[in-house]
Amino acid sequence: IYQISVLLSDFCKKDKMAQKTVWNFGAGPAKIPDAVLKKANDEFLNYKGTGCSVMELSHRGKEFLAIIEGLEAKLRKVVGIPDNYSVIFMEGGATTQFAAVPLNLMKNADAVVDYAVTGAWSTKAVKEAAKFSKNVNKAIDTTDSKHTSLPPQSEWKTSKDAAYFYYCDNETVHGVEWNSVPEVPSTLVCDMSSNFLSRPIDVTKYGCIVACSQKNMGCAGLTTVIVKTDLLGTTLPGTPSMLDYKVFADAKNIYNTPDTWAIYIADLVLDWVIEQGGLEAIAKMNAEKAGIIQNAIANSDGFYTTPVAAADRSKVNIPMRLKGNDEALEAKFLAEATAAGFLQLKGHRSVGGIRVSLYNANPLGAAQALAGFMEKFAAENGGKAAAPAAAAPAAAAGGEKYKVLVMDKCDPKAVAILTAAGHTAEEKEGLKEDELVKIIPEYAAMIVRSATTVTEPIIRAGKNLKIIGRAGVGVDNIKIPIATECGIHVVNSPQGNTISAAEHTWGLILAMARKVPQAYTKLKVEKVWDRKSFVGCELSGRTLAILGFGNVGKTVGKFALAFGMKVIAHDPFVSKEQGAKFGATMMELDECLANADVITMHLPSIPSTQKMINEKTISTMRKGVMLANVGRGECVNDEDLAAALKSGRVAAAALDVFAPEPLAADSPYYGCDNVVLTPHLGASTKEAQVKVAIDVSEQICDVLGGGKPRTPVNKLA
Repeated sequence: IYQISVLLSDFCKKDKMAQKTVWNFGAGPAKIPDAVLKKANDEFLNYKGTGCSVMELSHRGKEFLAIIEGLEAKLRKVVGIPDNYSVIFMEGGATTQFAAVPLNLMKNADAVVDYAVTGAWSTKAVKEAAKFSKNVNKAIDTTDSKHTSLPPQSEWKTSKDAAYFYYCDNETVHGVEWNSVPEVPSTLVCDMSSNFLSRPIDVTKYGCIVACSQKNMGCAGLTTVIVKTDLLGTTLPGTPSMLDYKVFADAKNIYNTPDTWAIYIADLVLDWVIEQGGLEAIAKMNAEKAGIIQNAIANSDGFYTTPVAAADRSKVNIPMRLKGNDEALEAKFLAEATAAGFLQLKGHRSVGGIRVSLYNANPLGAAQALAGFMEKFAAENGGKAAAPAAAAPAAAAGGEKYKVLVMDKCDPKAVAILTAAGHTAEEKEGLKEDELVKIIPEYAAMIVRSATTVTEPIIRAGKNLKIIGRAGVGVDNIKIPIATECGIHVVNSPQGNTISAAEHTWGLILAMARKVPQAYTKLKVEKVWDRKSFVGCELSGRTLAILGFGNVGKTVGKFALAFGMKVIAHDPFVSKEQGAKFGATMMELDECLANADVITMHLPSIPSTQKMINEKTISTMRKGVMLANVGRGECVNDEDLAAALKSGRVAAAALDVFAPEPLAADSPYYGCDNVVLTPHLGASTKEAQVKVAIDVSEQICDVLGGGKPRTPVNKLA
């Protein structure tokens, strides 16, 4: 122990070696924050006055129990782990979890399990699962494309009755990272080993998360498992106790002697993460670091290239090749980089090349220094590299630059991303059809929101259009069949608005149930204190009918379950089995309307949904029903709903969308006291605006760069 302490002390000595700046880009074991190493060194021989090293303490003694219990508490706080999830600390690395996951979650050997094979680690995971399951389904397999992109959801082959869906959130070797959470009908299991603690996550979307610690959580030897507690206790017969999640959970992580040193280091790392400002701040820094390196690659005129599609590039592991995979030049780069203090940049042996790992502990200065070295090396070896700048996605293929028309008002990040990729983004608002027809031939891409209708004449006039991006979910303002005929991609951002629209829906539901707007008017405007006139109703125990069970509808349903409501839904594209996975009973429209106390609408405007709410359908509803529409205004017959509101057939309505917009001055709703009106605010949050802007602009960069869109709405031949 004394010898180890001496070695650790060298970290703090200011001799000639310590004065040389060294940047560690190792993929794992990786850099640990300097502050953590310093504190570990200070406490190495005498932990908190015990006279012992942490490695000498009893794992059942009060000193170590305080460490491991503190680690769990900090992890729950930082990550946001609910009480109905167990946090388990195991040994064996994430590789051991390739076996532990099926052993714990399959329930029986005949169970179907879905796997997304998107890189080296998920490839190993699916092979291990096949030892225990007779029915392993590769729902996604990108082997043929050499794991350089993720396919659109329309190409996934998920099973209806799978025990779970397994994916690797960030493929360390291939540099592919999921930028959204897969929506699947089965329990979601995720290997987050290389990007755990690198960005915020919604734990409630997962049944199980596994992550080794030697990337962002300390040193090798510790694996964290976050698993929904009600999934425990159904292991396959013969499962070793050391792989049984329930055994560890019941023993509060001291079933055996754990890796006390790794747990101690992880506890210090969590302190450091909290000091940095938590995962939001960490994610922002990681995006900036990745942007610096990606920009250096994108603007090197092909001297540096990365094989990964822009939409799927990892922010923590960036693979790159030099001059068309010139291995001799890459060897020279590695030798000179090492001599200059840039360590562990060699790509994984299975893919070769260079790999830049930018885990949490690597400071911004590391990325800036490496980008500067890359520029210098390129200039000295027959290439040209641009000076590093802020975050940038893919550059155009072959250095080609395009003009992109940004209609409506998008978050500035859209223009920033397009500009950083070398394209010219021009913002224009309020153009009429004839004006757009005149100028659209100049553009290769356009971004629209709901205010612009992309008509057939506009699309046909766009002789150079390659892609139309809808910064939002609904695409009924775009003539998709015409775009498909003309060979133009149409993409949207199906999850960007989900949380905002669902939360706004619930704001409207609560406003109706508790008569908040009416009470506000009486007290704030009329200055009258009146409690008796505004007696509302509780939602717990009532039935919520959701019309349109897509991303927003499912999220609204999840919130409803938390309120203690029964959830029923109607959506012709969602099976009963899929609905049940999200806690909803799927029904035909008439049955759904007849059984609802509250109805929410999240429908597109298509012939089958237009004026769906009318005198006839209202007559089938329970008297006193409440209705909220956060989908499309065309789905409601305004005159019929207003009449039902005035008669009391419908107790209250809350409307965020209208046809046309803005709401006409002679709208029948202005004469109704029991209606809540908002001016299309479903997606009007800062977070949603940023998400959709980034999502769509990155997909446009990808397509203009010769790649595929991540969330295509149409399928081109």
